[in-house]
Amino acid sequence: MRTILLAMGITGLTVFGSTANAAPTVTVRAAYSGNANEYTLIALVKDVGTLDTHKYLWSISGGTPTSGTADPSFSFSAAASPTQNIVTLTVTDDDLGSVTYK
Repeated sequence: MRTILLAMGITGLTVFGSTANAAPTVTVRAAYSGNANEYTLIALVKDVGTLDTHKYLWSISGGTPTSGTADPSFSFSAAASPTQNIVTLTVTDDDLGSVTYK
């Protein structure tokens, strides 16, 4: 959504514009870590706000993080049981647009 306000003053026409923030989009890729049951995931973020910065929040059910949870990449050791680990990533831009990838 785009809003444009026009204001006519003594010195002429002033145009004010604003654009609603769009949430970033995220794709997650897996990278081989070289160790059994250890995985690294990498977040690829696209955002129409070219100057936006992003915060990352990774979580995992049934496994153990082996790297920070606030970075674009995330490493973890998979649990022996259950055989399925669910990894969730939420990316939030500095305008509070967010997306969750599961």
